[in-house]
Amino acid sequence: MIQTFQFDNITVAVARIEECERVQLSDSQQRDVDSLSIEKRRRERKACYWLINNFFSADTLIAHHSDGAPMLVDRNGNPLAEISFSLSHSLEYAAIAFSKSVQPLGVDIEQPSAKIRRVASKFLSERELADFADDTKLLAAWTAKEAAYKLARIPGLPLIEGISLRLITTASPLLWDITINQNVTHPLDSIALPSAPTTATFATAVTHQLPDGTCITLAKQ
Repeated sequence: MIQTFQFDNITVAVARIEECERVQLSDSQQRDVDSLSIEKRRRERKACYWLINNFFSADTLIAHHSDGAPMLVDRNGNPLAEISFSLSHSLEYAAIAFSKSVQPLGVDIEQPSAKIRRVASKFLSERELADFADDTKLLAAWTAKEAAYKLARIPGLPLIEGISLRLITTASPLLWDITINQNVTHPLDSIALPSAPTTATFATAVTHQLPDGTCITLAKQ
């Protein structure tokens, strides 16, 4: 079963990966799935194609921009005009987000895990750790950071110094203000990222929570 969420002119669709294993894909899509060497990746790609085929032609393929961000192309490799696209996977779920207009966007989906609290200090600032202390907000904040990272399309952008979250609402769905600092230094290699305005504030991100606690966040400019 596919669940969909609408946010302005952006559609988010999510499904359990196991539900997609017996679906039929087009020959070109199946060849793309079969080209992946890891079984987990093949299952994730097949699930994404199943989601895509509910909204686009069955000849639509997943390709990538030069910075690694996913995009949709036709069977000849031509990018679909005026389509913005993002995708995400968790252990059990696949998700896509798309807009039939050109606009920066990113989607991320994560399931509840004890690991999130153990690594929280690696992606949240001290202020954010205090603001999003409970498990639900912590998981939602993680997906918001990841979705914003995909939206920004700045390889190596540090999640703490580069992306700042503020929660607008505390009722579901959660709404966020996200500020991205595009002119920071990667903490591992001390290489300055490309020059850009000091900050850019992206209007909104929204987090939906599934019945099992899984969080899915869409970030948009």
